[in-house]
Amino acid sequence: MNIFLIYSYIKTPSSIDTILLLFYVQSICIGIFNALDIFTVTNAAKDLKTDNVLSTKGCAGFLFIFHYGMFHLVYYFFLSRVINLKNIDWQFAKLSFYILITACLINFTQDKIRNRTEAISIGSMFFMPYVRIVPIHLMILAPAFLHVSAPLVFLVLKTAGDVLTQIVYKKAVFKPLETAAKSANSLPVL
Repeated sequence: MNIFLIYSYIKTPSSIDTILLLFYVQSICIGIFNALDIFTVTNAAKDLKTDNVLSTKGCAGFLFIFHYGMFHLVYYFFLSRVINLKNIDWQFAKLSFYILITACLINFTQDKIRNRTEAISIGSMFFMPYVRIVPIHLMILAPAFLHVSAPLVFLVLKTAGDVLTQIVYKKAVFKPLETAAKSANSLPVL
């Protein structure tokens, strides 16, 4: 999909408005499903790397909704000034939205099935969606400092972030139950 979006932008530069809108919607969908995922964890790994707030699903879930939501509220105001609604391909956006929701539901279901036999690091799950924050940040800042095309910076970083997330997510978030149990047993008693 990212290769198609880059091709679409190169062929029709005004398509960046549709791409930015879809990225924003996708990022919100990922955030919603990540929060649901955090709240519905059944086997949580005891992770010494994370703070106690991130080790309990209730606290982590509400903190994630607040913090990730604040980023997206700020981005909403930024993107509302950048996106030209006249350039948006609404048919493509609508189709893409349904595909995004379907993909999120499939990933959520797969994670719930996998969580039956593997523990989840709530701390890792908490931070994974933030990879999506970097492309928008750098799209805002990089052109001014590096004198490069903002859309091109965004598309390259978005693609790199999506690939990185897919590669790292399943390894960073899920832990075999035996490993999770050993970690829990090795925690110092205070």
